[in-house]
Amino acid sequence: MKLINSLLLLLLLACAPLSYGAGLGVFWAQIDAEDLGESDGLGINFNFRVDPSRSVDIRYSEFDDFDTSDSIGSYEITPIEAIYLIKLNPMSGLDPYLGAGVGYYLQEAEGADGNELDLDDEFGWMLVGGFTYAVSDSIHLFGEAVYRKVEGKVDGAELDIGGVDSDDADLDMAGIGFNAGIVIRW
Repeated sequence: MKLINSLLLLLLLACAPLSYGAGLGVFWAQIDAEDLGESDGLGINFNFRVDPSRSVDIRYSEFDDFDTSDSIGSYEITPIEAIYLIKLNPMSGLDPYLGAGVGYYLQEAEGADGNELDLDDEFGWMLVGGFTYAVSDSIHLFGEAVYRKVEGKVDGAELDIGGVDSDDADLDMAGIGFNAGIVIRW
């Protein structure tokens, strides 16, 4: 149900600003979160141009196979993000960019005993730096580094995170990640 709601939200956000220079893409995403370790996943994004040097990305991705501690059996995070991008050389085939954005991070976790943990969804922010390469007028490849800052709290669970045993554990999900993908523009 969470996936369906997230996809509907992404679709609504993506359809609102349909304009010249819009694009739809898919990407591979990787994250290395402070307290949870590494994971990779897939995502989709909708990009629309504000003008030739500025654009906005709406993204949805999923990460679910983290190298978690012994006290967390499984952890899944689903970012829904909006990012404002500034293109540094918009008229060339290889276009570097910088950006900043906000996200809403849907989270689910189970303890090592299989019981669902009480983990709230959180807001966070991100910084992005990357490039696009125009293969043609309508096909663009992109690669980027992403820093996300997201914190969470697990209530009422006996966890060992960062060497600290706690009944109420704070999770630091900040970390650097990488995305690479393809965008089809119209």
